[in-house]
Order: sequence, then structure tokens, then C-alpha cells
Amino acid sequence: MNRKIGIRILAVACICFGAGYPFYCWVTQAGLFLWLSYLELELQGRGPYIVHASLLMIPTLVLSWVAVYFVYRPTAYLINRLLPAPPVAINELPTPVPAPSDGKAKRNPVVVSLFVFSLVLIAVGVGAGVIGYLKTPKSVTYATLNLAGGAPPTSKYVKLTGLAIPSLKSQYTVGIRYPYDVETYIPVVPPNWRQGDPVVYFLHPFHDSFGNSGPVMVAQTGVLIPDALPGAAAFIGRKHGLTLAKPTFVLEHDPQADMDPYLYTTAYCTIIGLCLFIPFALAGIGKLPGRNKPSS
Repeated sequence: MNRKIGIRILAVACICFGAGYPFYCWVTQAGLFLWLSYLELELQGRGPYIVHASLLMIPTLVLSWVAVYFVYRPTAYLINRLLPAPPVAINELPTPVPAPSDGKAKRNPVVVSLFVFSLVLIAVGVGAGVIGYLKTPKSVTYATLNLAGGAPPTSKYVKLTGLAIPSLKSQYTVGIRYPYDVETYIPVVPPNWRQGDPVVYFLHPFHDSFGNSGPVMVAQTGVLIPDALPGAAAFIGRKHGLTLAKPTFVLEHDPQADMDPYLYTTAYCTIIGLCLFIPFALAGIGKLPGRNKPSS
């Protein structure tokens, strides 16, 4: 490997990171985006809490590319110092620049890579959709999960019975589009729970009908999703003095709620893949026989 190839590999890796990492942070609400949301929530004191998701993506993008810059410069310097220069051909005539219409641009490695990448994204999106469809439950039987007994769940589809504590709920507004979405996560604990005991289960109601009432016994059916408590909800819960168990479970009333990862993967991968693939398809249609015949 020579320094020219090394620099190209480094540039491609940095571009992939600069484009992919912010997208990962946005989809998973993790990484740098999560740290920035923690900082925003901390500055809001005791609430009401709001996460300005769209605005937080601006510093996420900026800081990601700043990190790329500070990694690229010293690494490129080391590559130029440690790797040999590319070989120089003797008495070799310079290669003429191809005409724009000779079709060689399509054989450019970057263009070919984008074409292959678009096909991979479409395949991943379609595959995720098929897997999600096959995993979608046709009929659901709910197992009993009474927190007073202390037994672990035997199924992800349960009827959860326990003591909900609305006064310790994690509630915040997600500022992406107007009207803003209000997210609510209410801890559900055994009847003999005491402050400081770990909290394992949370309700995620579509509408908060509990208000700020005192502890109330609930019996709700749904699907248990492990480690589904968002970072903002976990942060607010800790500010309320809750000790979170590992793992935590969120009870979603919709039994198909755990299919969301397949849905998001299908949507994002298919849309991005088609956006990359369509220009190649249009260019191919333009090259079909008879499309470019000279007019008589």
C-alpha cells in the first residue's frame, strides 16, 4: 500500500463516519445526541422538560465533522510520513481525459460503489420488511405478570399487575414538529416497593390519564420491550431519585410495538436506497436502444 491509496481509504472512512454517525445518533437517540439532550435537561432544572431534537442535531453534525477533521489531519500526516510514495512510471504518456459522453464515468469506482450501496440498502430494507411481517403476531395470548409475586415474566405478552406511581413519572416534550409530542413513562412496582428499590417496569401510555395522582393499582395488557426506556426518560427518572434496574422493561399497549425497529429499518433503508438508485435507473433508461437515435 502506498500513501495515495492510504489517503483515499482514510478519506472514505472519514466521510462514512461524518455522514453515518449523526444518522445513527438520530435514529437510536444515542451517542452524542443523547449527551446533548442530557445537558439540555440538566439546564432545565426541575422542568417542565423539553428535548429540542431538531436543534440538537445541529451541534451533533458540527461536532461530528469537527472530530473527523481533527482525526483526518494527523492521520493523513502519519500516512504521508510512514507509507511510500506511489510508483512513477517512466516514459509513460499522460492518459487523455475521456469525453463526457463515452460512458466511462459510470465505471468510476466511486460511482460503482454508490450503485452497489444503493442496492444493498434496498435489499436490507426489503429484507427487514419481510422479517417484520413474518414476526408480526397473528394472535396474542397474555401471560399473567403480578409484581406482588416477584416471578419473572414467562412471555413478552403479559397482563401486568402492579402499583403505578404517577408522581414519579418521567414526562417530557419532544420538539420535532408542531404540535409537540409528549412522552410519558410511569414506573410500575410491587406493592411493597420502597424508595431506593430498583424499578424494572414502566408504562408508556399514549395519553397520560393518570395526571399527578397518588399510587394506584393497575392491570394492563401489552408487550414488554427490554431496554426500551429512552435516555431522556431514564435521566428524568434518576432526577426523581429512582434506581433503575438492568435491564428495564417498557410495557407498550400495542402488541405490535416491538415491530418498530423492522418498520424503521424498512422505511429508512428503502427510501435512502431508492434516492441513490433512481438516478442510475434514469441514466440507464436514457441509454436504451432507440432513445438516442438521431432525428432524420
